[in-house]
Formats: sequence, structure tokens, C-alpha cells
Amino acid sequence: MNRLTLHVGLHKTGTSAIQRAAAHQRDGLRQIGLHYPPSDPHVAHHSIASLFVKAFKHGDAGAMEKLTRQCETWIQNCDGEHFLVSSEIFMEERAYLRELGFFRRFFSQVDAIIYLRRQDLMLESAYNQMVKQSGCTAEIMESRAYFTNYTTATDPLEAGVGDGNVQVRLYEPGALRDDDVFRDLLTTIGYTEQASTFNTPKSVNRSLGLASLEVMKALGNFKIKNRSTFVSKVLDMSPGIFGERERSMVGHYLRPNERTAILDSCASSNEKIRARYFPEREWLFSPPVPSPDDGPITVTLDEVNRVLIEAWNACQPA
Repeated sequence: MNRLTLHVGLHKTGTSAIQRAAAHQRDGLRQIGLHYPPSDPHVAHHSIASLFVKAFKHGDAGAMEKLTRQCETWIQNCDGEHFLVSSEIFMEERAYLRELGFFRRFFSQVDAIIYLRRQDLMLESAYNQMVKQSGCTAEIMESRAYFTNYTTATDPLEAGVGDGNVQVRLYEPGALRDDDVFRDLLTTIGYTEQASTFNTPKSVNRSLGLASLEVMKALGNFKIKNRSTFVSKVLDMSPGIFGERERSMVGHYLRPNERTAILDSCASSNEKIRARYFPEREWLFSPPVPSPDDGPITVTLDEVNRVLIEAWNACQPA
């Protein structure tokens, strides 16, 4: 029997850690009967997800042909195995998750796993990445709409792979096996005994702290050669310059009233998901612990200049 498990995200729920762990331990997974197909040049299967979106959203016949050929190749090379395919791109066009039944042409069983994160933390983490990678200059609350209603993901996902074939997991402390998202995934899809033998990268993407976030916002979308290296140097310099102000941004950037507003707007859809997938829990997510100190911090122009100059100098060849 061929089985396909689709890991579809969400963004900012340990997806990169899962994908990197699976790709780096592909041979070990194969020994327990789980096949993580090669996905050059990425560790994730973004090319497969992109073909799926092109085929069903745009009616691209060429994409459909390539997608069909790829699935047939997998089956020919690894018949009778359990396949794991991972990409957040499936979620970029959520309505078309209803078309995931396409994969039943090739696999006798198709199921899906999705990780959800409390929406205020999801927003902070995504905003952190936008500032770090692209110099986002918008304010955080301008990005909130995307992160409200998770039923817009779970409902079409259920329609696509079938009622009872969706595993919903929570990405928060205490909810993951061994506090390890890759081991949690393996356990959830049926590899309970073997999960503890696999490792997960402890840090895949470094995040900006409260102070370094303000530095990068001040820089804006100014074009920097080798931006990732420059940001890394900013992160290296910031603790020595800002001290305790350079604490974790996620969980502390939103003001208490903003955090409350976001969670209130999500309350109805979160309750639907709790009742459907987690009836034993009182709440879908652990409630936040508000602090009057939460919110953006102020950094001086002199501090910003000092960090930027030191980071710039550190990037120059010796």
C-alpha cells in the first residue's frame, strides 16, 4: 500500500526545522519505511506544491503533466512505501486544498498534518521575518488579517483528503513530543517508537530581538549586498550594545491591547477547531500572560548608527 502524508505548514511553526531534519536524515527515515523524496535545490518540496497550485488554480496543463509524472516516478522507484512531502506553499492558495484528492490517483491513502500557532505569536514571528529579510517598513498590525481564521485552512484540507485524515497539532511549549517538532510529526504519523532516534536542528533561523528589530526597521528597505550576512552581524552586535533590551521579540512586541484584539478576533474560529480536534482542552491555545512592559522599545539614533557601522565593518573583507 502506498501512503502519502502532506505536511502543509503553517508558516512559522517549525516548518524549516522539519524539512531540514527530514532531508538531512533521509537515509535513516527510509530504513523505518518513510520516504522523504529528494527535492533539490531545496530541502522542502516547494516545486511540487507550486506545480499543484499552477495546475489547479491556473489550469496549467503542463504543470499537471509534470505533477503526474513526478508522482508516477515516486511510485515506480519506491512502491509500497510511506511518502512524506512537505511545503508551506500548499497553504498560499487555501481554497485549492480541496483538490488534494488528486493524489489518490497514485496513493491508496492520503492524509495531511498541519501545525497551528497562537495567532498573536504567529504574527510577531512573521513580522520579524519580514523586517529581517525584506526591510518591511509597515507597522505590525497592518499584517494581521492573514493570521486570524485557521478554519480557512482546516476546512478545505478536510475536504481535500477526507474527513478524519487531517492531523492538527499545536506549535507551543508542552504540546510537542519532547518539545521537538520533528519528533512530534513522526509520532503523529505513526512512528512513535522510532521518533526518539531522530534529531532536529535546534536553530534554523535566527530571529531579531526587540532592539535589533528597531535597528533593521530604521534601515528600512535599503538594498544591502549579502543582506543575510549583514543581519547576522547586527544580531551579533546588538546584545553588547543594548543589553537586556535585546530580548525576544516574539511574545513581547505587541502591546497588551493589540494582543487582546487579535485573540478576540480569532476566538470563534479557534473554538471551532478546539471542539473539532481538541475536545479535551479548555482552550485551543494556552492564554498569554500579559505584561505592561510589552510593546516596541525606543532606540536612539546614536545606537542605531553604532550597530550599523559595526555590522558593516564586520562584513568587510580582512
